[in-house]
Amino acid sequence: MTTARRPLLSYLPGFRAYLETSTKLGPVTRTRYVREVRTFATVVGNLPVQELTPAVLLQWHSGLWDRGSAPATIHQKHAAVKNFLKYLNEFEQVPQALGLINSLQRLQVPQTDRSGRKPYAVPKEWFDRMLAATDQPHQELLSVRNRCVLLFLWATGVRRAELIGLRIQDLDIAERIATVTGKGNKTRMVAFDPATAFELECWLGWRGLFPSQCDRVFISNRGHPLTLEWVSDFVKETAQRAGLPQPVWTHLLRHTRLTALLEGGMTLQNAAKIAGHARPETTMRYFHETGQGLREAYDRATAGRE
Repeated sequence: MTTARRPLLSYLPGFRAYLETSTKLGPVTRTRYVREVRTFATVVGNLPVQELTPAVLLQWHSGLWDRGSAPATIHQKHAAVKNFLKYLNEFEQVPQALGLINSLQRLQVPQTDRSGRKPYAVPKEWFDRMLAATDQPHQELLSVRNRCVLLFLWATGVRRAELIGLRIQDLDIAERIATVTGKGNKTRMVAFDPATAFELECWLGWRGLFPSQCDRVFISNRGHPLTLEWVSDFVKETAQRAGLPQPVWTHLLRHTRLTALLEGGMTLQNAAKIAGHARPETTMRYFHETGQGLREAYDRATAGRE
């Protein structure tokens, strides 16, 4: 089979090796990128590589819009395909790959959902209703785990991948500190409150009743690590069971925590460290005080300096 006639899916083994040996991406991100490229190749019909054109990319991208995919989802899919095209250009020497990268970069990604959904903070009363909705009759083990998952997301503001990658040895319940692995395989510490510490102790006490196959804190009823899709579905479905008036998704819990930290007086630099953001400017996007609150914060920060 010549390179020109090879179908897209045949490049996946090489792409996986490229991600592992030529990038600084973490294992969860690498796995997601391979999965996203497999989906992309399937959606476009597993074309021979020479039939991959800007028009094909545009049609694929338009399909994401038409299905109402969230901006973050489209960003992830674009990032995966862009890395795939880089691999085709650098290691498979596919002639049109560089041009396809340029075409992909010109495709616009929405800043909000097509429905106009914008980030908002989840009120504490809503979260309490979600906690109550984690109870599952006759499934006490799952109820304890689910309650703990939700509390940990709420208390720490961690990302989905950071939650499912958390190992037992990464927890210091006495100090209420956890070490999580974020983007770029970088580790950082996050804190949690006494209520979450108590729930973690309860869950770890019950966890041994599951047939554990790994050292992750949160596992499925078969003992395997939870998946990104499970976390997303769990948060969305729990909010629906709680009868909340608006949808809730995993990143919204992170948004709520970081907003609360900033509005509570934490410095932007410290909040950025907790969030795992390389730049404090990224964290600032989570700060949505009223004009009066922002002015008061400014006055406090500049008092006595003029």
